[in-house]
Amino acid sequence: MERQVNELKAKCEQTEKRAQEQRQVEEKKHAEEIQFLKRTNQQLKVHTQCYSDNVCTTTADSNSQH
Repeated sequence: MERQVNELKAKCEQTEKRAQEQRQVEEKKHAEEIQFLKRTNQQLKVHTQCYSDNVCTTTADSNSQH
């Protein structure tokens, strides 16, 4: 009986450890996704501001001036 209890405790600890590792992986993935979205958002803000100010020039425009 005591052996079974110890086996079940060990199994429970392994399960908890795997669950914790999986949570860490998911949290890291989530944080990376957040950073990607923040960078994308910042780039979109810059482009939006650039276009609204009519300051942007395309590569073709700059090439035609040379």
